[in-house]
Amino acid sequence: MVQERWLSLQPRQTIVERLGGHPEHLLEDAPPDLSERANRKKAIADYLKKRHPQYDLQ
Repeated sequence: MVQERWLSLQPRQTIVERLGGHPEHLLEDAPPDLSERANRKKAIADYLKKRHPQYDLQ
């Protein structure tokens, strides 16, 4: 009986699944190597510098 219950349980949804998936508009023009950490950090830094130039420390 326990084994039947265990096998019938569904895996929990991830946060992304609960929110309806990844927003496609964010991924449309993303470079293919954005999954690498260094590239993500640079993309985020560039975005923040463009969005908030007053905080650029350089």
